[in-house]
Order: sequence, then structure tokens, then C-alpha cells
Amino acid sequence: FGGFSWFPITKDQFIMLKEGNVCTDDEAFEETSVKKRNMKELLKTYLS
Repeated sequence: FGGFSWFPITKDQFIMLKEGNVCTDDEAFEETSVKKRNMKELLKTYLS
């Protein structure tokens, strides 16, 4: 990756992406009182 100036991320960033960065969003939803919505169901309302 370092040999390609056009590549948008570094080797270290690529490694971090492969390792994953997963967290839960439950706490954020609870603190903001935002109701979770099912994305598949929500998209159906936009496309119908």
C-alpha cells in the first residue's frame, strides 16, 4: 500500500479495518431516547 500514492488508506488503516471495529449502539440510543428502527422495513416505506 505504501508504494501506491493513489491508494486511499495506509497499510495500518487496512489492517485495522480487517481486524474490525464493532461496538453496540444501545447506550447511545438509550441516552438520546431515539427509537431504533428496522432499516429493511424503513426502506420499504421509501420505495413504495
